[in-house]
Amino acid sequence: MCAPRKSLATGKTKTQKVKIPKNQKCSYRFHKSLDDLKLKKVKVESCSSTCDANACDNAMDYMECPSSCHKTCKNRNFHTNDVSKVYVKNTGTKGYGLFATRNIKKDEFVIAFTGDVISTKEYGKRIRGYKKSKKFPYVYQAGPFFIDATERGNSAKFANYACNFNMRTEKWQLDGKLEGFVALGFFAERRIRKGEELTIDYNYDEDE
Repeated sequence: MCAPRKSLATGKTKTQKVKIPKNQKCSYRFHKSLDDLKLKKVKVESCSSTCDANACDNAMDYMECPSSCHKTCKNRNFHTNDVSKVYVKNTGTKGYGLFATRNIKKDEFVIAFTGDVISTKEYGKRIRGYKKSKKFPYVYQAGPFFIDATERGNSAKFANYACNFNMRTEKWQLDGKLEGFVALGFFAERRIRKGEELTIDYNYDEDE
């Protein structure tokens, strides 16, 4: 029998109701403590192909094309930060959930998981604070960093777990971001119908 696996941040499944974020276009914000690490920034070259997201040199390596790429480039999902394909509503049994506003094709980009990008040290500090205040944390690991969407993040954090999840989590490198950081994007694992709940595997990278 399939049962929900534990989330990264607390070891509990997502059931608590929280306030829906107002800023759906929220992007990544790197915490000031990361400046002390003096890390280099990623440099992604412009793509030499047609820049179709399904046949792009960069996309094949899970790298998003830079702003200097062709105007018709289709490999700019994280930069575009489109959140129009999803909406949030109460599921009645699992608290809030994420749902599709329209039909979504297999392998199509759905939404990015955004929030504050923090270090391991800052992660520990915040988790202790969340536990003390009894606030449910929405935090996922992104390379050697963590993305904290608890206070600042978009609707992606409301995606619930399902055994037969319909969205897979992919790790992408973004031009101009710190080395080692990977952006987390949710992509359709199969064809998804309008109104269907959007679900993921919380422990997407446990076997990697």
